[in-house]
Amino acid sequence: MIKSMTAFGRSRFSLNGRAYILEIQSVNRKGLEISVNLPTDLAFLEIFLRSELKKICQRGYVTCKILYDSSANHRISSEAFKKIHESLMGIAREIDPSYKVSFDHVLEVALRGAGILEIEGGEAEKVVKKALDDATNDFILMRIDEGEALGDDISDRLCQIAKTCKRISEKGAEAPLRLKERLTERIKEVAPLGPEDQDRLMREVVIYADKADITEEITRLNSHIDQMQELVEGKKERKEEAVGRTLEFLLQEMAREINTTSAKSQDLEIINEVIFIKREIEKIREQVQNIE
Repeated sequence: MIKSMTAFGRSRFSLNGRAYILEIQSVNRKGLEISVNLPTDLAFLEIFLRSELKKICQRGYVTCKILYDSSANHRISSEAFKKIHESLMGIAREIDPSYKVSFDHVLEVALRGAGILEIEGGEAEKVVKKALDDATNDFILMRIDEGEALGDDISDRLCQIAKTCKRISEKGAEAPLRLKERLTERIKEVAPLGPEDQDRLMREVVIYADKADITEEITRLNSHIDQMQELVEGKKERKEEAVGRTLEFLLQEMAREINTTSAKSQDLEIINEVIFIKREIEKIREQVQNIE
């Protein structure tokens, strides 16, 4: 199964009566790069979130951010209210034992969410892990759906390249005969062909056929196509799920073989087919850049 590196996921959660939004999004990158943006009161969760994101992503530029949910209808629980009151009373006793913390003071702090309460790490990790799981469900589904679309497009283009390779192979076998006919016609325009001319002509054709033989290149090209199809269709088992780098390598080798084919062949019909394959390889390359 191939996955796209472009995806988005979102979830909501609350801690100490405060509502938050967790968002994950990713775009393509050669390696894995993770960016975590958190509010001050949750900054201690950065290492935890990075560790969790590495479990679900192998490539891409992944951004995870937690924002205050300003659209939520905040409800302050009596337990949270009591904790805020206790925290304020503790601070007041240290500064001025005679100072009394009023209900209005507690309410103001609660509504502003000034971060008076310390969030317990274990509790926060548990809540944020649940929110992260909820967000990654949509995130992963989007990666899979887009990956399937990319895979279908790549598979169709590989089929067209394979058909073109077959035509090139057939035309490659006929190319020496076409060369012989062209040379024969040109020589006849100058003078009739004698026995020595026939021998010399055949030697030239044999030399051309040897230099222009593209059998090995087409064989290797077809092998690369088969390997790519197996990866795209998920038929080839792999220890790691990310196949993007392998696809990039196979594309590079395909381009190498088709360039050699182009350099060897002087036949116009083959060159036209080669141009088509080069265009398709570049289109596939653009798609592969988005695959994890």
